[in-house]
Amino acid sequence: MHILHVIHRLWPGGGTETHVLTLARTLAAQGNTVSVFTAGGPWTAHLRRLEIPVVTGPWRISALRQTIRALGADVVHVHDTPGYRLAAALGGTTRVIVTVHGLYAQPAALRRVARRAHAVIAVSPAAGRYAVGVGVHPGKVVVIPNGVPPCRAGAVRRSKGRFVIGYAGRFTLGKRALGLRVIRAAARFAARHQDVTVLVAGHGSPSAVTRYPGVRVLGHLDDLALFYRSCDLVIGTGRVAMEAIRCGVPVLAIGMGGYLGLITRRNFRRALRTNFGDHAVPRIPWTAARLHDDLGRCRAHLDDLRREAQHLRRIAGGAISSATMARRTLRLYRGDLPGAGLR
Repeated sequence: MHILHVIHRLWPGGGTETHVLTLARTLAAQGNTVSVFTAGGPWTAHLRRLEIPVVTGPWRISALRQTIRALGADVVHVHDTPGYRLAAALGGTTRVIVTVHGLYAQPAALRRVARRAHAVIAVSPAAGRYAVGVGVHPGKVVVIPNGVPPCRAGAVRRSKGRFVIGYAGRFTLGKRALGLRVIRAAARFAARHQDVTVLVAGHGSPSAVTRYPGVRVLGHLDDLALFYRSCDLVIGTGRVAMEAIRCGVPVLAIGMGGYLGLITRRNFRRALRTNFGDHAVPRIPWTAARLHDDLGRCRAHLDDLRREAQHLRRIAGGAISSATMARRTLRLYRGDLPGAGLR
């Protein structure tokens, strides 16, 4: 099967872009032919280095149609609002699949492409409810959570005698304010504890983050596994939380949907349903004082935290596996995966 992923721009390290990269590589490893159609972006060369064929061209329906014909694509899988607008205009019988990655998808574009699409994937039940709420037929919506690959092998690298807090995320558009709020609170915690270091990674972080004592800004990292393993605790949401869990690192989840706190075996399933706080409905408020309290508890009980993280890594692997995500998506491409419901 030849699958063509459609994404407007390939920005470094974004959740949607990383999802496309992971899904493309996993589907290819499972024996499929996979390509990406895009208008370009800084991560285009990165995908090509990873041997994912990328077709760049003008962002027009004629260019997409030409690419489909030239490649003989069996499935067109679109991942963002500009892609929805293109795919809605596709004629013919090519199978179209749509993924809703968050609660920010433009409603009119999503409704229109959903009428043309064979199925609409939601990465969480909240994203599925959002799609239905803006007019997508419930019978087309299938919940397939994000999946991440196994953590890259390597020894944990931690600073002796220090408590290292990591924050990773994109400092663009709507998520910039959240990231800055978390870092300001973490910096205040570090100022009160001389053994605390805060590491910050993510596209846009060097220009967005004010320099604070005890805070190191690393910028964009293509491979975050070493970053996670250098931390005693990772603060994040969505893919960041999943990747850190698969690396066996404790995670404190804060996302656009609100504050979930420390992820354990007890609340893992709830966290997964909300994409680790990114899609929580209703929103869960939080304060810097609450974050300080949780950071203090994590610092004081670090050995317990690490043991719990290893237990969670073992039980969570299948639920957030990229291989599981790819197999379920492939069944949907073939038309034999029933709706998963919006629970």
